[in-house]
Amino acid sequence: MDNRLGSLIPQPVSVRPRPGALILTSAPDIQPAGNGGRAATDSATAAVHQLLSRLPWPGGVTAGGQRCTVSIVAELGPEAYRLVVEPDRITIEAGDTAGASYAAQTIRQLLPDDAWRAAPLTGTSDWQLPCAEIEDRPALSWRGAHIDVARHFATKRELLALIDALAALKLNRLHLHLTDDQGWRIESRLHPRLHEVGSHRARTRISLNDEEPKVYEDIQHGGYYTLTDLAEIAAYAGQRGMALVPEIDLPGHSTALLAALPGLGAGPVPDGGYQVTRTGASSRTCWRRCRSRWPSCATCSASCSARPGPASSTSAATSACSAVGATTTGSRRPGATANW
Repeated sequence: MDNRLGSLIPQPVSVRPRPGALILTSAPDIQPAGNGGRAATDSATAAVHQLLSRLPWPGGVTAGGQRCTVSIVAELGPEAYRLVVEPDRITIEAGDTAGASYAAQTIRQLLPDDAWRAAPLTGTSDWQLPCAEIEDRPALSWRGAHIDVARHFATKRELLALIDALAALKLNRLHLHLTDDQGWRIESRLHPRLHEVGSHRARTRISLNDEEPKVYEDIQHGGYYTLTDLAEIAAYAGQRGMALVPEIDLPGHSTALLAALPGLGAGPVPDGGYQVTRTGASSRTCWRRCRSRWPSCATCSASCSARPGPASSTSAATSACSAVGATTTGSRRPGATANW
């Protein structure tokens, strides 16, 4: 078996090598085929073209490349695909658009290392794709990564690069932790102080929680995403078969929110006012703050991994969250997010 066929990530359900190789000078000529629905087939074809046309092919993207057909076979199931590479063509059958996209990612993994470069190199030889029949379908429907941009902000460009890297490994979820004590990272048109004030902190503690004396990095840290930014990130991920999962962590973990909107705090305002937290996680502090206002808050109990209170108390938390324009559904439960 060709080394590339034996090192695909993730390992496909079935890999059957065939003799020979397909020689590719330029991008393949990608065309819809089959008897599936026209809209679904066109979407799958576009997904394959969108990925393969961006590769740094030795001869560029020109007309007359080797034929690559894309068809929808619903019986394969969601995200599944069958890829056949022959000496004169490529055939992709997929259960849906995501499956076709994953087939294209498999093609990329089978190409030479130069397929991962940002630009084509001069003087490179034609690319060879080993002939094989490959079938794959997901063992897990949720295959994701989580990035905590609340504590350590990542720019939009960095997130887009991360999405490309995750899609190459056929992951299909990106969980963004957008709010916490250490920063509020999402634009609020209703309460602009949330992103104007809550998205920045004066310094960051870099020592361990129990380490004394505490050591700080005296560099301002901040940033947030506009709603348009998040729409762009979600669309970019969707083109690569990935869903964006935003997390707005309320009513616990709310120091950054209180720094912007202190009127939502319980009890007297601390000396010097609320400040965006400069340390790591502070669930215990959040829990005490939340319990002082909502003694039996089931929603916050789920968020802070503490003992839940009566379900009837959830309305108090929901009312408080509504004051800042959010509807809390319990951010720690898979698939549950807040509408903002």
